[in-house]
Amino acid sequence: MIYAYQCTKCRLRVDSTRRADHLDLCPECLIGLLQRKWQVSIKDTMPEHFNQTTQTHVSSMRQFTDDLKRNGEAYSERTGIEVNYKPKDWADLAAEAP
Repeated sequence: MIYAYQCTKCRLRVDSTRRADHLDLCPECLIGLLQRKWQVSIKDTMPEHFNQTTQTHVSSMRQFTDDLKRNGEAYSERTGIEVNYKPKDWADLAAEAP
């Protein structure tokens, strides 16, 4: 992911791979905060592979998401415990780490 930030004072634009609502002080004016304006996701296509989580061959993120949903529904029906499996992006996991 590439995130675009803009200074709240001098309007300098900075691109970063770091995810946050606000970054540190602006490197140009040293007064304003860098505030996130937008993000761009650059992802490769998913090669076909056997996924250990779903125990199926997957070739797209949509197929993987559908398989997770189907497995979650089957698990909920079998155990009576409601689950909602969703894919996690490794970049999101890194951003959540303390």
